[in-house]
Amino acid sequence: MKESIAETAARQSTEAKSSKVRRLKHGKPTGRETILLVDDEKSLRKLGKRVLTEAGYHVFEASDGAMALRIAAEQVGEIDLVLTDVEMPTLGGRGMVDELHELSPGLRVLFMSGYTDNEILRRGIRTSETDFLQKPFTAESLCAAVRAVLSKPSTTTA
Repeated sequence: MKESIAETAARQSTEAKSSKVRRLKHGKPTGRETILLVDDEKSLRKLGKRVLTEAGYHVFEASDGAMALRIAAEQVGEIDLVLTDVEMPTLGGRGMVDELHELSPGLRVLFMSGYTDNEILRRGIRTSETDFLQKPFTAESLCAAVRAVLSKPSTTTA
């Protein structure tokens, strides 16, 4: 017997309330990891936080590298992934990540930027050695990139 749309919606609502792991609209489960989202662009930070929270992640947000370091110091061992813009005022993504790795050497990192590959290489981010998400991105590509990085074993380098 086939479920009606209302029955399906009710079942999914009950499952969502009873489970700590949320499901994306396409039905793929996500994790319960904690992400530190760092970007100086407020609208992108808010959108990223909303997308990732809806996907089941716990998200801290910071507007720059210095704020991210303060949050990370308070949450040592609790952050599973840092999702950061490469270029930010005060303390950029690369410098912030280097300092974060002193606190948590195995911390996973996903860099993002609207700059082209050549510009990123000049700024010290080698895309062949680093997980990287090109801006602009969709909600689906953001979640896929985050999941891919979180699925990798943690390492001691960024």
